[in-house]
Amino acid sequence: MAGYKETPRQKMIGMMYLVLTALLALNVSKDILNAFIIVNEGLETSSKNVISKTEMTQSAFNKALLENPAKVQKFFDKAQLAKKYADELSLYIQDLKTKIVAYADFNIKQRSDDPAKWDTAVVRAKNLAKVESKDNYDKPMEILIGTTEGGENGEGNVLKNKLDEYKKKMISLLDPSLQAEAIKKSPINTEDIHSVTENKVVNWVVGNFYHTVLAADIAIMSKLLIDVKTVESDIVTSLLAEVTGKDFKFDKIAAKVVAESNYILSGSEYKANIFLAAYDSKKAPEIYIGDTNSHVGEKLDQSKFIEGMGVYTRGGGGIGEQKYTGWISVVAPGETSPTYYNFASSYMVGQPSATVSADKMNVFYIGVDNPVTISVPGVANEKVKPSMTSGTLTPKGGGKYIVKVGTGYTETTVNVFADFAGRTTSMGASKFRVKRVPDPVAYIGGVKSGTVNKNVIAASKMIVAKLENFDFDLTFMVTSFTFLVNIKGDIIPTACSGNMLSAAVLQKIKVAPSGTRIYFEDIKAKGPDGTTRTLSPINLKIL
Repeated sequence: MAGYKETPRQKMIGMMYLVLTALLALNVSKDILNAFIIVNEGLETSSKNVISKTEMTQSAFNKALLENPAKVQKFFDKAQLAKKYADELSLYIQDLKTKIVAYADFNIKQRSDDPAKWDTAVVRAKNLAKVESKDNYDKPMEILIGTTEGGENGEGNVLKNKLDEYKKKMISLLDPSLQAEAIKKSPINTEDIHSVTENKVVNWVVGNFYHTVLAADIAIMSKLLIDVKTVESDIVTSLLAEVTGKDFKFDKIAAKVVAESNYILSGSEYKANIFLAAYDSKKAPEIYIGDTNSHVGEKLDQSKFIEGMGVYTRGGGGIGEQKYTGWISVVAPGETSPTYYNFASSYMVGQPSATVSADKMNVFYIGVDNPVTISVPGVANEKVKPSMTSGTLTPKGGGKYIVKVGTGYTETTVNVFADFAGRTTSMGASKFRVKRVPDPVAYIGGVKSGTVNKNVIAASKMIVAKLENFDFDLTFMVTSFTFLVNIKGDIIPTACSGNMLSAAVLQKIKVAPSGTRIYFEDIKAKGPDGTTRTLSPINLKIL
């Protein structure tokens, strides 16, 4: 654990604190007490800086936990405990500040005595300049020293015990091998001290709080808050270091093989990069192709490495799968002998071929966007060049295309070519049928025929067109229809524009008795291709 290193400003504040304490012992003027405000403000600024540093370390812990939860979790949990212990003790010290200010300025010892004055004391405890009884030492002593000469029953002794317990709990969070050094460098020390006023060795409570004015008490507690937060910062930093102390300086190490293509044509060349997932720019790993059991094989030429990656080339011989194995030799931090990371990979050597698959079905529909995936095994998508005999192919990236076909065709052919080392090679062709998008079916109130409650129709108020059993998500909009109702044997038609039932239609449905037949005919719907279809009528009986 790193020791707490003071900045020049903090050293200056500490020196001023010692000088002011000595002056107080000589009963110097009350005006000198105001200098403690400067000291206290400096201490509080230092506390904020330590808190900021701890927050940055906790942020690094959060990131490490996301990257490798299995490894980091137990250390992260300890860091959360450290924060909990520090927050609890910091809150107690801040409350103790409030308590002595409230008693000195308002003669109250708890909030219930006078809530308004207690809240004022809370503000003053955080701003020493606002405290009225900065030179009072009797009332702070009543609280901090208590009724015994050694301060055994005062809050100062409670504070000392809490500091000791905090230090013990925080040290216990570390690995045993780190605890002795952490104890040695901890800023928290509650051992007996030499008292300037008594000119003798006294216990920590008496040495700090006996005949010490309130202004000095506040400054002392502000310094203790820094100590608490410094211990937290050091412990969390040490816990984070325990996570990565003996690791490589990257998150994960593994042998990787990345080929330009795992599928090549007969007569072409196979090429692969073999590398560590992360690498040290100052030292390239040693990579071998050969038997991973005996570790006998051929070492790759390091002069041809690219950014830590070994380049392995091999000719494409016979058709079929070609396998190879090897290992990466690397010396871990703090070790002298190498560690082997084995790998195995393969590639395919095959005859020219292509794959064309319609994302919906083996049909292209007229007037709509037909999504298609076109790929050639082992060839990058940008090197695949498709074309078609009837219609257009628009690339969308990642091997995805949109096909559009017009009227007048019953089939079309997609031809695929691929670029192999600058040479365009035909990879095959696929035929597709060309069909018209089927007519949608008209619905109202979720039904297209049969019986229906008139309230359902009144609630829906519109006719919708649905494509049934069709894989494309296309929308048809009803543009007009004719409503007919059988009233005492007379068929009365009402023409409607758009897909909504007019007020007149809704009124006729409302007054129609149970058993009345209603019809929606001559239903027109416009599709995404711009054409208008005449849909099958809706024949309903009102309940």
